[in-house]
Amino acid sequence: MGVDVLVFNPPYVVTPNEEIDVTEEASAWAGGSCGRQVLDVLLPQVPELLSPNGRFYLITIEENKPNEIIEFLELRGLRGTRVMERQAGREHLSVLRFTRSE
Repeated sequence: MGVDVLVFNPPYVVTPNEEIDVTEEASAWAGGSCGRQVLDVLLPQVPELLSPNGRFYLITIEENKPNEIIEFLELRGLRGTRVMERQAGREHLSVLRFTRSE
C-alpha cells in the first residue's frame, strides 16, 4: 500500500527560523533557512509513503536548492525531474516530480 499521488506546496520562503509558527499566516510561507525547514522533515519519509507506482510532486523556489532535493531523493531510490518552471515575480518556481527508480 501507500500513497499514489502526494502533492506538497510547503512554506518555502527563506526566512529566519524564528518566523516559523509565529503566526498562522507566517506558517503558510515562512520556510526558515534555505526555505526548507518544514520540507526537510518530510523528505526522508517520502520513499516509505509512496505506493509502488506512486508519484510525489513538490513546489520549490531556486533558494530551496531543487537539484539538491533531487539528489537526496535519488539516493533513496526515487527518480526526480523538473516538470515545470516559471518566473512569478521575483520567485523562480519549479515543480519537481518523483517516481520510483526502475
